Amino acid sequence: MRDSGKARKRAGQSGLVDMSDGGHLMDGCMPVWVDSSLFPQASQLRLEEALVNRRIPAGMLYMTHHQAMRWLAVHERWSPSRKARVMDEVYRPAFRDLGARVGEMAYWLFSLGCGGGHKEQLFFEQADRLPEETLVIDISTILAVSSALRLQSFSSVRPVVADLDVMGARPSWLEAAPGARRVVFFLGMLPNMDPDRAWNLLSSWTDPGDLVVLSANMASGAELSNGLPGIVPQYDNPETRLWIQAFGENIGVFSRDGDLGYRVFTVLPGHLSAIGVDLTMRRDVPVALPGGGTVVWREGESICLFQSLRYSDEAIQSRAGNAGFNILSSHLSGCGEEGTYVLQRAGS
Repeated sequence: MRDSGKARKRAGQSGLVDMSDGGHLMDGCMPVWVDSSLFPQASQLRLEEALVNRRIPAGMLYMTHHQAMRWLAVHERWSPSRKARVMDEVYRPAFRDLGARVGEMAYWLFSLGCGGGHKEQLFFEQADRLPEETLVIDISTILAVSSALRLQSFSSVRPVVADLDVMGARPSWLEAAPGARRVVFFLGMLPNMDPDRAWNLLSSWTDPGDLVVLSANMASGAELSNGLPGIVPQYDNPETRLWIQAFGENIGVFSRDGDLGYRVFTVLPGHLSAIGVDLTMRRDVPVALPGGGTVVWREGESICLFQSLRYSDEAIQSRAGNAGFNILSSHLSGCGEEGTYVLQRAGS
């Protein structure tokens, strides 16, 4: 880090835990900020609520090392963004456009839901001007640290662990230095976050003039109207099943206890659909609650383990405008399954 004393001071002001050693970094260590949304009591209550309600938030599928490694295997095998052609069609042009709009201005980069940091690395590799400071934010400590390690040769980078799905007001760690522009990456977040929640977060966490690069899993009108037949196989496959089952293994529910099933449902006809993955119980299974006691998942019950949203281009444009953003450029893959958008928060 460039200035561990300043990092420690800001951590104290923002209610985050700065894991440095008395202001001096130990060899082989990296400071990690932990947002209060992931303090132990908050995480415990969130998990307990999910187990009782039989609806598991997407972020809980990434939190442990085992889950993160399984997700990376899914991403490598099935994500359109890992294909060279899609990167050339969708991400490289969006990052070139962003670089041109940043120009000579100083800026800080905040990557919300950074994953493994591959896309951020792609941006840095082709950027003429690198950010003065980069924060990589994820619900998974392993992914946030992995992303920071990948990017540390390009920029002063700080990993932050936070549950974006439950946070309210804009956190103080999302503030750039005076005179620096704020650039926000929102890559891979739209598929797993409630649409109203996602767009409200982007709107409330940015100021007029801020730049945002977001990505969306896309589908054509024909796919959206016919049950996403060409897209369901990206989820109904061995790698994804193992990843989703990892959550159950963490709480003592195994593949022998239930069957995974896939369903497609319409959120907005012709513009927004979702793929859901449910676990239908074969037998009664007591699940231990973090605060003590158990909840019994009964034979025949369906537990919602995962959902992924697919947008039309028109839906993205409409949502962006309603949230107060101007679309500066859009980039859609030839296969029609991936899109990126460079946005600017409207106003002065």
